[in-house]
Amino acid sequence: LIAAKLKNVDKIITVGAAYREDFWNPPFSYRVHALHGDQDNVITLERAQETFEVIQKKGVQGDFHILKGLDHTLNGEAREKIYQLILSGE
Repeated sequence: LIAAKLKNVDKIITVGAAYREDFWNPPFSYRVHALHGDQDNVITLERAQETFEVIQKKGVQGDFHILKGLDHTLNGEAREKIYQLILSGE
């Protein structure tokens, strides 16, 4: 995971992703904000949630945000959530 090698990363925002356990190795100096659509048919919501829970058990701090009606694309709501997360101190 490239973020682990960068010094000034304090958050990672993912959209429509599943999480490979072998990519996430402590220490973690950043939070992960996962955005996932409940209509995603490429990576199901259930798969994304399950794999996010696995990396949380490894020590990743963060939040899982479900976007109603979103499939495996970005829409205005997703973009707005990304902007909010970028500008927030979370």
